Amino acid sequence: MQADLAVGSPVPSVPGKRFLTGWQVYQSTIAAMHARAEDLRYTGCGEVWFLEHSAVISCGKRMSSSELPQVPEGIPVVRSDRGGLATWHGPGQLVIYPIVPVTGSIRQWV
Repeated sequence: MQADLAVGSPVPSVPGKRFLTGWQVYQSTIAAMHARAEDLRYTGCGEVWFLEHSAVISCGKRMSSSELPQVPEGIPVVRSDRGGLATWHGPGQLVIYPIVPVTGSIRQWV
């Protein structure tokens, strides 16, 4: 069961939170998150997204091509703009993405 991002919507009684139902495709979610972050950039407001991804391995900037993990057939391996190495995302795993405006250097926040 995979859902479109349009299925997820803000919960009216919980401003700033977005619960996406169904399994979300990693690449589509990240693209939508970047677009939403751009929308929120100048408002000073943020959001928190709660969702599950369909099965995927995301590989961060620190992972070299020679370190790519062996994964079962049918599970995509996707490069990510985040730091770190490999992370499995999939059904049953709640993922929480804070989307907040950051001023100055990102290094101040990590």
